[in-house]
Amino acid sequence: MADFHFSVLSGATAAESDDTRLLDVLDRALGAAAGPLRWKPLRSGMWAHVRPENGECPQQGWKLHVSATPASAQDVLARSLPVLLAGRSMFKFAATRDHVAALNSRNTSRGHSGKFITVYPVDDDEAVRLAAELHVATAGLPGPRILSDRPYGPGSLVHYRYGAFVEVRRITNDGFYAWMILDPDGNPVEDRRGATYTPPPWAACPFPQDVPPTEKQNGTDAGDSTESTRKSATENGAVRNGKGVRIGSRFTVHEAIRHTNKGGVYRATDTETGEAIVIKEGRPHVDVDAKGRDTRDRLRTEARVLEAVDALGIAPRPVALFAQAGHLFLAEEMIPGTSLRQWIADVIGDAGWGPHVPPVLEMCGRLADLMAKAHEAGLIVRDFNPSNIMVRPDGAPVMIDLELALTADDGEREGMRVGTPGYSAPPPGSSRSEVALAPRPVEVRAARRAPRAGLAASTAGLATNTAWYGE
Repeated sequence: MADFHFSVLSGATAAESDDTRLLDVLDRALGAAAGPLRWKPLRSGMWAHVRPENGECPQQGWKLHVSATPASAQDVLARSLPVLLAGRSMFKFAATRDHVAALNSRNTSRGHSGKFITVYPVDDDEAVRLAAELHVATAGLPGPRILSDRPYGPGSLVHYRYGAFVEVRRITNDGFYAWMILDPDGNPVEDRRGATYTPPPWAACPFPQDVPPTEKQNGTDAGDSTESTRKSATENGAVRNGKGVRIGSRFTVHEAIRHTNKGGVYRATDTETGEAIVIKEGRPHVDVDAKGRDTRDRLRTEARVLEAVDALGIAPRPVALFAQAGHLFLAEEMIPGTSLRQWIADVIGDAGWGPHVPPVLEMCGRLADLMAKAHEAGLIVRDFNPSNIMVRPDGAPVMIDLELALTADDGEREGMRVGTPGYSAPPPGSSRSEVALAPRPVEVRAARRAPRAGLAASTAGLATNTAWYGE
């Protein structure tokens, strides 16, 4: 395998940004720092690196991560810097609140999400001391759980894992890059950075395993979620049995449909009715917006949307909204059938190009009726795309994944530029359909007469069997 060496202290040219709030916190802390060490800050890409002059960085070891939300990042950094500047170890942090938001976004890799501050301790004793002091210093502040690491204590913003400090990457025989660390015999082994805590078996953990909660318990989820291993789901109050994992007292989870940073989507059974259902998960402090709303708030919005159209049959029937171990879960009816995207591929595959037109035209009419019913109910869908539409066995289309939709009672005016490019409504200011962006009744009526970006793009995609990314 070919070797590539990347230092954590090197990177791309600093991104231009007018947001200097986090860097200002660092400047003030450096000015107030006391001690024999002199520190050298360096901006590199999205990171602000801080290293002691003449300091050395080990090749690998127990690294620390401290999580934060965009809203809490300044406080987390301000409380952490006195601890870090009194130590001897290099560290880095995301340089702007936008970068913090990117780290915590819904589509960020689960193995990298949440890592606002990274510390590279000079030895194990320093790692243990810094972890303990950072745990106390940041108590009471919100931040997401870092899935690749183990929390220092219940609800702690401080996490740790064993891994590379100076990154050594190799191209494997499969043609993929893999990060490497050395085992005690000097052999390279993969530095795994997944969504579960997986330290190498030969790395003895130096951290205490019975850390009590601090007096100011912060807002992180205290344990792993259902999306992790069955063991972690059990630790979160779920109950294992021979058929799956029981959560919410009545639902047995059988398998994951998909995992994302915002939370998993699972196939499950309602033990009270025997009904097959889907359960969607919202992780705390992930994909936080400017008002502090996270994936759990969007899941609550989706529950309200499903309740608003429950009698119309145009979306899954809501079953239950419940919390467990700080996570929020929405149980809803499982819609049988296939996605609209797969439906058109199957129609063309079975009928051939040309003969596919009649069933496609019929489906276009059904989609227009579906959108009309949604607007009649006061909904602004905002992400009407072929992956978010299921086609039942009888051919009826049903909308799913309505977390971005708004009801007539929602007063949201921010974050309207959301959804899949080409399938969501144009941004505010567009003369074509800006009336479709605000869920006031008169504007909903007007929206039915205005061009519908998602409907137009979906029908164009149906006719051509291609993704449509037009204006």
